[in-house]
Amino acid sequence: METNQLYNEADRLLSLIADGTRELNVREEELATKIKELEAEYAPHTDVLKAKKQEAKKQLVKLMKKNKSEFFGGDIDRVNLMHGALLYQQAERVKRPRKITTETLEALGYHDAVRISKSVDWDAIEKWSDVMLAEIGTERVPKESFNYELK
Repeated sequence: METNQLYNEADRLLSLIADGTRELNVREEELATKIKELEAEYAPHTDVLKAKKQEAKKQLVKLMKKNKSEFFGGDIDRVNLMHGALLYQQAERVKRPRKITTETLEALGYHDAVRISKSVDWDAIEKWSDVMLAEIGTERVPKESFNYELK
């Protein structure tokens, strides 16, 4: 292809991308508007339903806690009912008081309980000299980038 043809083909593709982008933006704005309208229309009803559901969950847990021995006596950890099942589980866990800090653990010599996250700082390495890059076994290489800009 000669240069003029290449430019014309590239410009034609840019035009298609620009047209598609504009049309997509219009459709996405229309969609966002309709979604907001539907949310506003249904919100009063769904908010009430969500609140009722949350309250029922809270009451169910309260009922199970208050009547633990009746529901989960002996080795019972599951009670099957018509509309679902009640579940009970007990597990050991460590309390996490706020007074325990990394400084406290380190002072006591419990370094295995302190999480330290290390990673390579590539932003810093990008600024290094070529000599320093060679010392760590890397180098600068050219990177090609092809992109486009719409008008």
